[in-house]
Amino acid sequence: MSTDNTSDTDQLIHDEEAKKLTAVVPSNNPSTDPHLMQAMKSMADDIVAVIDAKISTVLEAIDNQLSKIQSIVQRVQEAEDRIEVTETTCTANETKIQYLEKQIRDLTEQVDDLENPASKRFTLNSKHASSQDAVTPRISFFNDYSVAVVQKRRAFNEVKWMPAWMWCNLSVVMVWTWSYVCSVSLLHLEETDCAVLQVTDLQYADFQ
Repeated sequence: MSTDNTSDTDQLIHDEEAKKLTAVVPSNNPSTDPHLMQAMKSMADDIVAVIDAKISTVLEAIDNQLSKIQSIVQRVQEAEDRIEVTETTCTANETKIQYLEKQIRDLTEQVDDLENPASKRFTLNSKHASSQDAVTPRISFFNDYSVAVVQKRRAFNEVKWMPAWMWCNLSVVMVWTWSYVCSVSLLHLEETDCAVLQVTDLQYADFQ
């Protein structure tokens, strides 16, 4: 009998302690504790707000970088266009430069060709000047011979007077002889030159 009472008492104590523990320790099911639900919701809202703020900052920085990249791409494209135009212009200028170089070479060759005949003409003039001494004795001989003949005829009084037609014939003969001497002189020089013609004209004027 006493044993049964003791067991009943122990059972009651165990039940009371279980109730106390159940009152102190909350249940594992969140739906049974509204305070815990509110705390978890508040924590989740704070976490989402922080994440949204960080993501917004990152997205704004990405947008700024994207704008800068697009601006750089546009500038690179413009630079490529300018480089292409410059290459086209350089190609055209290179063609012009080659054409101008060819013209300069042609002009240089023409100048050389002009300088060579000029030096050749100077050489011929020198030859003409040196050969003038060979021509002068012939003309001097003709002048001296004509004067000597006239003086001789006057000295011996062979010709008292001459008709007009004889003077004309004598003039024709003298002109023909003079032309013959000039032609022989020019053939001797082998080339006609202004200097020789001037010397011949001066000597002819002296003779007249």
